Amino acid sequence: MNDSFKTTLAFIGGAAIGATLGILLAPDKGSDTRKKILSKAQDFADDVTDAAKQKYNDLLHRKDELMAQAEEELASATKRKV
Repeated sequence: MNDSFKTTLAFIGGAAIGATLGILLAPDKGSDTRKKILSKAQDFADDVTDAAKQKYNDLLHRKDELMAQAEEELASATKRKV
């Protein structure tokens, strides 16, 4: 994992923990608190999913770049040998 991805996950995790603590310390009914925690947990899961999808797409793009580069180098090497 690169540093920006780790930083993003750390930020998202910190925000989720902070939001959860804020909810737990708020003077609401238990059922309201549970609903808020569930909502924040879902938001966190969505954020992590989005970050993972972005990283996956970045890796696919990089793979495509490397494959194109390898094909060009192979074609060039083949022309030199012929």
